[in-house]
Amino acid sequence: MFPIIEEKLRQRYPDLKFVRWDAFGNIQGPDEPEVIAALPGLLRKHGCDIVISGVGA
Repeated sequence: MFPIIEEKLRQRYPDLKFVRWDAFGNIQGPDEPEVIAALPGLLRKHGCDIVISGVGA
């Protein structure tokens, strides 16, 4: 799903920068509290203005 979203957004906004999920860690695991706590700093570090998040099922 995310590759499709990325492709469509790139078509409309060619200068958009994407930061992949693996830059932030897996929020569904034994390190979940630490990963969640680190998110605000990582979002700032990568210059994120918006987040699209989802869980595959």
